[in-house]
Amino acid sequence: MLNTFKFTRETFILLFIAFCDRFCFYGSLTLLLIYLKNVLMLYNPQRYAIWGVFVALGFLMPLIGGIFADKILDFKRTIILGLVSLVISYIILLYGSHSMVYLGLAGIIIGTGLLKNNLSTLFGFQYDKKLQQKQKAYSVFFMAMTMGAVLDPLSFGLAGEQFGWGNMFIPALLLSFISLNLFIIFKSAIANVKMTKATNKKKLGYIAVPALILFFVMCFYYSGVSNQILAILIFAVLFIVNLWLIIAYKNDAKKILGLMLLNFILVVYYAASLQVNGSLVVGAAAHFKFYFFNWRIPSTTIASIEALSAFMLSPVVILFDEFLKKCNIVISIPLKIALGFLMTGISFLFFALTFSSFMFPLLSLILGGIFVGLSAAVLICPTQMTAVSMYAPTKTIGTLMGVTFAFTAIAGYLGTLLSPLNYTATTTVLSYHEQYTHIAVYMIIMSILLLILTPIIQSLFVKNDLKEAH
Repeated sequence: MLNTFKFTRETFILLFIAFCDRFCFYGSLTLLLIYLKNVLMLYNPQRYAIWGVFVALGFLMPLIGGIFADKILDFKRTIILGLVSLVISYIILLYGSHSMVYLGLAGIIIGTGLLKNNLSTLFGFQYDKKLQQKQKAYSVFFMAMTMGAVLDPLSFGLAGEQFGWGNMFIPALLLSFISLNLFIIFKSAIANVKMTKATNKKKLGYIAVPALILFFVMCFYYSGVSNQILAILIFAVLFIVNLWLIIAYKNDAKKILGLMLLNFILVVYYAASLQVNGSLVVGAAAHFKFYFFNWRIPSTTIASIEALSAFMLSPVVILFDEFLKKCNIVISIPLKIALGFLMTGISFLFFALTFSSFMFPLLSLILGGIFVGLSAAVLICPTQMTAVSMYAPTKTIGTLMGVTFAFTAIAGYLGTLLSPLNYTATTTVLSYHEQYTHIAVYMIIMSILLLILTPIIQSLFVKNDLKEAH
């Protein structure tokens, strides 16, 4: 393990794969609604039900991926299996028939789930367990992820417009293939997470993957009812998993409980932020035409504004953390998240303004995207990953990182309830304005509640952030 914060060839490879992972997943997520309309000829609310299932399963699968890494395979084998699944899935979506679309989407979920949290866990293990060190490392890791999120709407959108929406997955296939080969070549040089051997369970893992694919395909096929069932199922699974962890690791029960409480709270945040990659893109495409001089700006570019602002702000965050460290000041994890909710509330006020009589809708979209990016880059995503990396018991860190992402799966269903696209076949400008105003109010209320709960949550982590920093 590295004792000082620095980059090596291996950490750069992990950062590149993180970039490719986010590029592929969020590109698919952002363009899926358009793909379902233009290729499969589906309309509201059916396509949004499928989108909701994709989100829910996409964030549930990392929990299963964490269990794969902790108990069945190991972190490196799990990541390789995930990358192989992505390559095969994009080949199916590009060259398979329309009847195989659900199979391709299921494969993307499997690949992303096996890759996502295990990659972030493996990256965190390259650095020591000091709070400031972890926060700085994950801020850089988040920069790589957000850079993927910046380029994916543009790349997928351009591929769709130039070569047809059925071919929009070409960039994702190329990057997945490159990532797979890089990881196989350099995997022996990457520090692995110390864990008990689970090689006797490898066959179970390889059998489980086809079973999961079949289950996910059925969820897409019956998306109208599976959305609600998945939300209930996911909630039950998370409750059981967290209860098991608390009982199995009694010495760390308070920390696990604290992480669980943070995850429950962040479900509301992710349900709101998912609107940027879903209803906001669709709403802007339906009601506005934006131009830069004589060049029409694709609606998918809106999803890049959030990620671009997050990417540009991440270096500032690292420098600001350095300044705070010199001043012996550490902002607690719950307080950062509360401020993130506030920033998100402000962003949705700007989005609501976009769908009003405001004369400059593009300006309000840009400002809203900047505030969403600020909340994500500075106050939510790196903080959440840092909390798990800092406080999770070592033997369960993969599972708990997966639990963190699995809570977001509930946000997939909640996001469909918040979206204006969920209720009618057509939506008006007024419906977007009203719904985004409501979301802004929800976020601000959650910020206030979390500020009140901050001392209680912080007390669950036994050693507070300030002590850990020293």
